[in-house]
Amino acid sequence: MKSGRCPKCQSTDIRIGPAGTTRDLIMNVFSVSFWRKVTPERHVCVSCGYMEQYVSDPVDRRAIAEKWPGRSV
Repeated sequence: MKSGRCPKCQSTDIRIGPAGTTRDLIMNVFSVSFWRKVTPERHVCVSCGYMEQYVSDPVDRRAIAEKWPGRSV
C-alpha cells in the first residue's frame, strides 16, 4: 500500500487516514508504555476496502523496539 498500489486488487486509489488522534480514531490508539500512546496511519484502498496500518513516526517505532519483545524465529 505504501507503494501506492493495493496488494489485493492492484488499484491505485489509496487514501491515507490521519495519524493524529481524534475522538473518532480513539480505538486506533495503542499503548507502547504507560506514558506513550501510538496512533498508526491507515492506508485504505477505496476500490476493494483493504486496509493496512503503519507506525510512521521513527520515535514511536524505537519505543516499540525498546518496550515490546521480539519474535522468536
